[in-house]
Amino acid sequence: MTQLTLGVCFLAACYYWFSWWDIGMIGNIVTNCTFIGFVFGLFFGDVTTGIIIGATINSMYLTTVAAGGNLGSDASLACCIAIPLAFSMNLSAEAAVAFAIPFAVLGTFLDNIRRSVNAFWNKPVWNAAEAGDTKGIFLYSVLGPIAFGFLVRVPVVTVVLYALGKGAESVLQSIPAWVMTGFADVGKVLPGIGMVLCATLIGRTKMLPFFIIGFFIYAATGMTSVLVICIFAVCIAIIYVYLAFPAGLEPAEQPETASAVNALEHEGALSKSMQVKTAIRILFLHRFSNNMQSQFGPSLCYALTPALKEIYKNDVDGLKDALTRHVQPYISEMTWGNCIMGAALAMEEQKCAGAPISGSDISAVKVGLMGPFAGFGDSFNWATVAPIIRSLFLPFGMSGSFIGVLMEPVVRIYAVVLGTITFRLGYQKGRSALTQILRGGWLEKIMTGAGVLGMFMIGAMCAKYTTLTTPLVLELSTGTFVLQDRLNSILPGLIPFAIVMGAYAFLRKGGNYMKLILIVFVACLVGAFFGIL
Repeated sequence: MTQLTLGVCFLAACYYWFSWWDIGMIGNIVTNCTFIGFVFGLFFGDVTTGIIIGATINSMYLTTVAAGGNLGSDASLACCIAIPLAFSMNLSAEAAVAFAIPFAVLGTFLDNIRRSVNAFWNKPVWNAAEAGDTKGIFLYSVLGPIAFGFLVRVPVVTVVLYALGKGAESVLQSIPAWVMTGFADVGKVLPGIGMVLCATLIGRTKMLPFFIIGFFIYAATGMTSVLVICIFAVCIAIIYVYLAFPAGLEPAEQPETASAVNALEHEGALSKSMQVKTAIRILFLHRFSNNMQSQFGPSLCYALTPALKEIYKNDVDGLKDALTRHVQPYISEMTWGNCIMGAALAMEEQKCAGAPISGSDISAVKVGLMGPFAGFGDSFNWATVAPIIRSLFLPFGMSGSFIGVLMEPVVRIYAVVLGTITFRLGYQKGRSALTQILRGGWLEKIMTGAGVLGMFMIGAMCAKYTTLTTPLVLELSTGTFVLQDRLNSILPGLIPFAIVMGAYAFLRKGGNYMKLILIVFVACLVGAFFGIL
């Protein structure tokens, strides 16, 4: 049994703090459960076990939509507590999942404290922007929130983990066997519940048949190759889109306006390297200042400072005005939404050159477009594409392979490339062209195809990772009656299917996710107590 010393607990808490520096795309890699499992596996000397535990917890958190910047569940804290405890208490991966759930909720509470108090930095950063003090903007929008995050997260996590680790052996000895069985059963159900949550976000109800098809194709055939499942799903998605959007019934594209045509001619003063640099700065820096009052505004302003300095290099007052303009409250999905920032900088250039564009015009474009692009970006990227990519890598992680650790780096490479492309698109084509993109019928095709693909894949993954069975055996006069064998003869995967469909119906009717988790806990513990599960 691994001893969780105070030093070990402090290091785990510091990793948790680092993971929530919110370093944009890097931050999302280090908060990924499978990656955390790999890191702690290295630390505790058993990488394979660490990856397996991390990936098993990861199966509950395949989707990472944080609407309005609000953290739904803190998977990072769940892992930073549950994985060290699993090594300390020799817990199975399934039992570790059960231990992780309460701390995912605690992490949400800590993050709300962090975002509330981070509003303290707004006044200093606004004053720095008005003075043109870019070093002050960096201090108050980046370093200040990082420092406060240490105070919020590290002491609490260190104390909690140390207290739990210190009593690990006595706790294990006092827990009845049926409780541990119940915890293991919870771990066999929760991965499927997490994937059902993805399904409610990915597809409309009319796409549910694709989920069911994916589930039973896996349950009946036991396909072991995720690649084969993916190829099959892609083919079905292509066929469905082809049938759903016949050539003669395609949504009509909106005619290009004169302003959009003129926007295509904008070449801009920013070099290609500066455009790429600015796009990447936005993607990596925008979340540092995340708070309840100004959201991403202050750190976005800092991300834009090199480009704004280049645009207003001979106009100090113009630079101050621009910094003040961009430090204002702002929040959107920042990969597809990066085109808004590109268009805003193009307008800053035109304003600096004497075009009849006011500062309020630039702010209006940002505010007017951030909502539509947030809706599309969250739905397409983080509720559809990212879960699909993660589901492809998840089986490798749950078998202990390092390939599983690559799931989040692949997702984030995709996001960085996309965000760089969209930024340059917005910069070169301007706001009118972005409006045309939102009106184009191709978005509906992409969303539909991705929805079919996602529902099929998630259905198959539910069948693969919802592994609850019943051990109930009855001795009858006619012989031994094994309930699980009888259920398998009726329909393979019947118990998991009933669970995931019940969860789907509960969530679609507006049921609370944490209430559903509580129901699963109670049902599994009761079932284990009576020997049914």
